[in-house]
Amino acid sequence: MLSCGADGKHVYFGVWEDLSDRFPIDLMRGYVGFTETWEARPLSRIERVDVATKKHEILFEEKYWISHINLSPTDPNRMTYCHEGPWNRVDHRIWGLDISSGKTWKIRPCS
Repeated sequence: MLSCGADGKHVYFGVWEDLSDRFPIDLMRGYVGFTETWEARPLSRIERVDVATKKHEILFEEKYWISHINLSPTDPNRMTYCHEGPWNRVDHRIWGLDISSGKTWKIRPCS
């Protein structure tokens, strides 16, 4: 899924390592491979493309399944993303990312 930044200059998206050669995956019909994908800790990236120049950048990457890339509607340097997987096994679901610095944080810190 694509997302546009608040300033309209970039398109953002998340990608993760294709694991379909290791086990069956069909996340649209019954979450086939959902737990297996989480357990495999695929390399995931948050990337952006400059709309004017087509320049591509990798903004953030880690060995954890990332999805649900959401840009701030008002701040072009802020976004959220999710650690995907079984709800009771994910380390922390929703994270923030400062695009300028690369700093990440838990949106709702656990006590």
